[in-house]
Amino acid sequence: MAGDWIKVEHATPDKPEVYTMAADLGIDPDAVVGKLVRFWIWCDQQSISGNALTVTDSVLDRITHQPGFSDALRKVAWLEVRSGSLQVPRFDRHNGQTSKARAVCNRRVAEHRNKCNAPSVTNVTPQALEKPLPEKRREEKSSSSSNEEEGAAVPVNLQTPAFAAAWEAWFAYRKSAKLKRLAPVSIAQQLKKLGEMGHDQAIAAINESIANGWHGIFPPKTKMPEAAPAQQQEVEKW
Repeated sequence: MAGDWIKVEHATPDKPEVYTMAADLGIDPDAVVGKLVRFWIWCDQQSISGNALTVTDSVLDRITHQPGFSDALRKVAWLEVRSGSLQVPRFDRHNGQTSKARAVCNRRVAEHRNKCNAPSVTNVTPQALEKPLPEKRREEKSSSSSNEEEGAAVPVNLQTPAFAAAWEAWFAYRKSAKLKRLAPVSIAQQLKKLGEMGHDQAIAAINESIANGWHGIFPPKTKMPEAAPAQQQEVEKW
């Protein structure tokens, strides 16, 4: 139906689960993303909550035109079997009317803030002559300090777009959950531990910690296979 849509995150194409499914199915990661979109659209059309999908694995494989796709979904915990029926974990975070209403609301709030923060066309005072009030200086200083904390030194093995997206998502989650702001020392310790985990493990740890609503980052329950150095360089290039 015209106007219907689903929510897809910017980080989705680079998530470890996508690469794991691509390796398991023997297809390109971009093809996996396309089939995931087809699968999620079908779920959005056929289910309100993503629960009790009364279909078999073979039906889902036909829907995505990929043999073994439903099995690959279960291996990365993006599909579960409960009480004899298939279920999509955390479906309400990305699909369903409630999730879409939240997304639309957030976008409208962001647009309203941008309009409110836009420079007034009636302000003809030269910028060089304008002096910020003390309160404004304090706000700018606080904002700069926050950016410095979030931009702490990242280990060399984590300097990829995929990790940057996951790291940004971690801070966005903490802010939305109204958790206490981390001190620079704590951030540096987190990055060090993530670097020791390895690239894919670090991203998986962040994603799992967000999904479970944890206040800290903990190693994932399922160990992700690390990409070979040559493969890692190719990911960074593109």
